[in-house]
Amino acid sequence: MAALCRELLASLASSVAFEPRAAKALLADGVRYGRTKLFLRRPLISALDALRDVRLKAMDRMAVKCQALFRGYALRKEMREMWEGFLRLQAAWRAVLYRQAWLRRARAVRVIQRHAKAWLTWRWYQAVKDATVVVQRWFHKQAARLRWTHQRRGLRLFHSLARGWVVRRHVLLMLRAVVTLQRSARDFLVRNRAYWDQVRAVDRKSVV
Repeated sequence: MAALCRELLASLASSVAFEPRAAKALLADGVRYGRTKLFLRRPLISALDALRDVRLKAMDRMAVKCQALFRGYALRKEMREMWEGFLRLQAAWRAVLYRQAWLRRARAVRVIQRHAKAWLTWRWYQAVKDATVVVQRWFHKQAARLRWTHQRRGLRLFHSLARGWVVRRHVLLMLRAVVTLQRSARDFLVRNRAYWDQVRAVDRKSVV
């Protein structure tokens, strides 16, 4: 027990802020070891009380320092969290701005695409319309040419038929005239023969 108390007091003396000689002298004069108790003198008790006050003040300072460190750490942590939140808020706001800008660009692109498609459609319609007009004009020309060809063929056929009819009518008239002439010639010949027969008969009667 006494040896343990000596070791504790020696470690206390080595750790206190006193001079080593004064601490050893104070411990040597102010401490008496019994069998089960430890007897301290008043100077040592006063020194230990002063040491306790010093230790308590040091502990207070250390506690204040620890509190300051903890508060600084907590404040830095809070500031870091606030800064991270601010950065996240900035990132979210930038994302909103970027999304709005992207949506505006997408709408502008859609408007441009719609106008471009409308212009291309109008151009294609104009090209088809012009081609249709050209095809219709060519078709009308071909139809008119074909109609004129048919009409010319019809006119030629009609002319040929009319000429044939005129020729046939002329031939028929000529044939009728020939038949009439032949009939008149036959009648004339018959009358002439009858006349001469009568003349000859009269001559024969006069001769007899």
